[in-house]
Amino acid sequence: MSSLALVVIGLWYFYPAVWLAILTCLPLMLVLILLHGERIDIFSGRRLGPWIAAKGNALAITGAFIIPGRLTELFKPIYFNQLRSISLAEGLSIVMVERIYDIAAVMIMGMGALFLLPGSETGLLNFSKYFAVAGLLLFFGMLLLVLRYPAQCTRFLQVVPEGRVRNFMLSTFTAFRQSMMHGAGVWQIFLTLIVWTGSWLLYWIFLQWDGGADLAVRQALIVFLVGTLGLTITVTPGGLGTFEAAVTLVLRHYGYDLESAISSALGLRVVALLPNALLASYTIYADGFDIMRARGLAKSVGASNDIP
Repeated sequence: MSSLALVVIGLWYFYPAVWLAILTCLPLMLVLILLHGERIDIFSGRRLGPWIAAKGNALAITGAFIIPGRLTELFKPIYFNQLRSISLAEGLSIVMVERIYDIAAVMIMGMGALFLLPGSETGLLNFSKYFAVAGLLLFFGMLLLVLRYPAQCTRFLQVVPEGRVRNFMLSTFTAFRQSMMHGAGVWQIFLTLIVWTGSWLLYWIFLQWDGGADLAVRQALIVFLVGTLGLTITVTPGGLGTFEAAVTLVLRHYGYDLESAISSALGLRVVALLPNALLASYTIYADGFDIMRARGLAKSVGASNDIP
């Protein structure tokens, strides 16, 4: 939180246009946080409530600065277990299905970006388009097999030696299928579309107000996708540095000078992190969520077969 405060103060003093862009985008970011909570609540079969789901998601996002990698995704099932007595297997399945929907959305947007890029009909870009289409079809085909033939998948999991790990995997798979069924409705698909399109729109709005180059909507899409990729490379806590470097490189390509590109990358980080950090802090205070205990539990689950 102290590092975030330093970034905010620095942007306020040295780059007022970036701070104006942050303030412009914060209301939309708050709406996206609540919509994301609604999505997670649907995956849970309406057992969480959008508010608790949003708080669990904020804990995972903020906790990524404490634990490198994606282990803080486990903060969600741990928090859901604390507040709603949802088992860890069920909570983990909710996270898995949520991420599957997110991956599908990013793949579709990435495929669309390939078609929008200049020169997409020639050379490597033309090949990449068909490769992306094939990858998307393979992804959905594998999901269809899992949902259509659960008995075969269960038999495959039973190859694992008998014990707590196998029981956990089987219960997680059962809960995973249930969460997929909960999320198969039109409203959930529409929400996913709104959340990801809204995130793209947020980037575009920010880049209109940050004082840099005037970027088109399709250019904002490239910045958004590259930034998303930077967040997934979590060799550092929260993808700190990888996100900023990726966004800076793209903005430099689109005509930003180095200082403006770095300040805008930091501004985009603040837009995404500030409301989630505040919500996570409120959750720790109001609900008594022990983030250090959750950290130890997440590490033990991620590093061993000791399933609680």
